[in-house]
Amino acid sequence: MNTLTKLTNFKVEAVSEEGSSGIYSISPLPPGFGTTLGNVLRRILLSSIQGAAITEVRITGVSHQFSTIEGIKEDVVNLILNLKQIRFKLHDENPVVVTLSTKGIKSVTAKDFDANPSAEVMNTDAPIAELTSAKATLELQVLVEPGFGYVQRESNEHPKIGVLPVDSAFSPIMHVADSVEPTRVGEDTNYDKLILRIVTDNSITPREALTQAAQLAVAYFAKISGQSVDLDNLNALVAPIERVEESAVALSKKEASIVVDDLDLPLRTINSLKKFGIHNLGDLVGTPELELMNIRGLGETSIKQIINLVATESWK
Repeated sequence: MNTLTKLTNFKVEAVSEEGSSGIYSISPLPPGFGTTLGNVLRRILLSSIQGAAITEVRITGVSHQFSTIEGIKEDVVNLILNLKQIRFKLHDENPVVVTLSTKGIKSVTAKDFDANPSAEVMNTDAPIAELTSAKATLELQVLVEPGFGYVQRESNEHPKIGVLPVDSAFSPIMHVADSVEPTRVGEDTNYDKLILRIVTDNSITPREALTQAAQLAVAYFAKISGQSVDLDNLNALVAPIERVEESAVALSKKEASIVVDDLDLPLRTINSLKKFGIHNLGDLVGTPELELMNIRGLGETSIKQIINLVATESWK
């Protein structure tokens, strides 16, 4: 096996995928490569995945952002802050104008936007304004555009009367966390397992986001290395994401009954496991890593110790 083959002999697996949240593992990686790949993928995910956002708003009867609207609890500044939180999915590459018109006493949310086949609201329960009078009316138009990252209002300003520019958070990625754990290859226990946790705004799935990030990395590094890449066929160069199978650790009935007190773990870790309801080795092996992370008192070091204990079967 040559060096390049050895470096790329890993799998990408989906640990869990639930709606807008996904956890993926990439392993086994040579020592140090978990951090290297994690940093690259995380930064690309946060900055370079295209999304959509409101870039400007026009409110009937309002000429500047420091106005108030009769019969509406929020002033224009707070109304714009609420509009910034609304997430959109565009179904083409062109900017889209989305309108809203309502009146009477009510709580106005993103679901009150008029239906538009080119722009889909992803968080329809996002609040916009509170109308406090039966005579109150709210009529507005927002411009939704595709883009990347975060663009401050100054960059969106246009010399148009009555048009209010909006700070735009285009990225569909709400959260990315990466961590590196030890994993085992044969007798070697110093390989890396990269864990990526991705949360999106539902306009893109976590799996699609990870694939796009990997494709961008491939395109950039291919350019640096002087290789030509067919941009229409980048999928062929990205490792497929597989579903994680059940734990490969097979316990005998006797091993499963080993109490956690007898495991080579710190007392504080043992107490935290017992408070969570994990009393023996069978319970521990059957607990997903994601649940371990939610146990009060278990830090990153404790979780690594548990994973290493299970992976190396050191209770035998």
